[in-house]
Amino acid sequence: MNFNKIFKGTLSAACIASMAVMGTSCIDYNDNVNPNEVTDDMMEQDNLKTGAKLRQMLKRIVLVRDGDAILDSDYQIAQNLTHDAYAGYTTQSLGGTGNHNQYSWNDQWVRSTYNFAYTGIMSAWNDLNRDATAAGQSEIRALGNVVKVLGMHRIADSFGPLNYCTFGVDGNFNPLEDIYKQFFAELDEAIDLLTPYANSGSSLMSDYDIVYGGNVTNWVKLANTLRLRLALRVAYADEALAKAEAQKSIDHPMGFVDSKSNYAKLGGGYYHPIVTLAYEFGGGDGDCQPSASIVSYMANMNDGRISKYFKACEDGKYHGIRIGYETGNVTPIRQAASKFAMDEKTSEKAPVVLMHAAESYFLRAEAALRWGMGGDPQSLYEQGVRASFDELDASGADAYLAETSTPGAYDDPTTLGNSYTFKSTTTPKWDNGADFEGKLERIITQKWIALYPDGFEGWTEYRRTGYPELIPVVNNRSNGTIDTELQVRRMPFPDTEYNNNPEGVAAGVAALGGPDNGGTKLWWDKKAR
Repeated sequence: MNFNKIFKGTLSAACIASMAVMGTSCIDYNDNVNPNEVTDDMMEQDNLKTGAKLRQMLKRIVLVRDGDAILDSDYQIAQNLTHDAYAGYTTQSLGGTGNHNQYSWNDQWVRSTYNFAYTGIMSAWNDLNRDATAAGQSEIRALGNVVKVLGMHRIADSFGPLNYCTFGVDGNFNPLEDIYKQFFAELDEAIDLLTPYANSGSSLMSDYDIVYGGNVTNWVKLANTLRLRLALRVAYADEALAKAEAQKSIDHPMGFVDSKSNYAKLGGGYYHPIVTLAYEFGGGDGDCQPSASIVSYMANMNDGRISKYFKACEDGKYHGIRIGYETGNVTPIRQAASKFAMDEKTSEKAPVVLMHAAESYFLRAEAALRWGMGGDPQSLYEQGVRASFDELDASGADAYLAETSTPGAYDDPTTLGNSYTFKSTTTPKWDNGADFEGKLERIITQKWIALYPDGFEGWTEYRRTGYPELIPVVNNRSNGTIDTELQVRRMPFPDTEYNNNPEGVAAGVAALGGPDNGGTKLWWDKKAR
């Protein structure tokens, strides 16, 4: 897709319905107005133009069900079969040969990850940015930039170079380093603009903000936490840049997302699409189940959160499935493995979380460990674990933080013989005597557990740090382009870019610095393993 052709925004049925609720007394109709159409004047009322685009962007960071417009199958092909699996969270439990779980790319699915971000986030942002700028509404433009970075860094972390810095001007892909510098510039400006607005006590876009209901203080906290996330993302590629951006976040007086009361999740009745994948697809029995990696960590380290994530099997234990297995008879495997605790009966307990409170503590713990800034690594680490338990209404955080058990081994509950013994000896209990890597592994492992089921972040943190140790794929069908032990490093550019934007994608491949396949590391992926 050539994104020189900017998509013209359209008004959804939901937006028209919201206008009906608002009433029409404030609009001066005349004989030249078609009462069955929405005019530009109507769209100007109460920020409806920009509000519709903001809401659209928020619902496309994670692809949630929205009437007939977005179905959970889109989430499946755009995220679940790739990011969630590569993060060690889920497995395609229908088996089969030649799929993403086995590192065999399906062009349509890769295209979905890429295109949904551009049609749902970038094009909507382009309209919002244009209209807010024309109206002199810098605070709305700033909010739009926060949401744009929140959504598009996930896509940049998946593919690498993208058409981002010059979106709407030309079709060239920008190097990932340049994209990250623009992320920081956009977040810095947004935080500077929104902070005084928050201090004034005013709300912003409350009718359209399905995350915070217009609470600007919480948006500043989210943007500040996001800046720290991205600062640590580049720590191995440009430590000076990482440290400088991290220090800005540490020093900001409004602080971070830090509790269940201000963590970022979608409201409006949306619940996580994994519910449908687990219980409605695959002939009514689901075609997605928990991965052997996360189930083994949590079960073997006596993690009290496990029952909030997964259901015990008939033997009273928890079992996962290894990624990339292959068999003709999947029924015994599916029956032997756990299912998700979030289901169609408890969907209200399966929120779409965009930023966990627990993550902010783990980010600060790493910043403190690396650079001695912002507090004590152990204290922040333990606060992160407790915040995760609190988010899930789980008990036993203190007991868990005293645990000295390790990941141990995965015992395959089937006859496939796919058991695996972890090399890692990390424990939930903090060890002040551990070296830097030992402490970092604890921080990242607990962050990875707390992030579930956000496969975008879980997979990215694994690539950045090498933690936690994930069970390798059973069948690697990448024809040698992906190392089984290093696992997938990125997604290839979609075929549509080669067909419709050959010059742009050529610039992207050149900026990538390696072949356009799943084994080439991204710019920030510099840690030796």
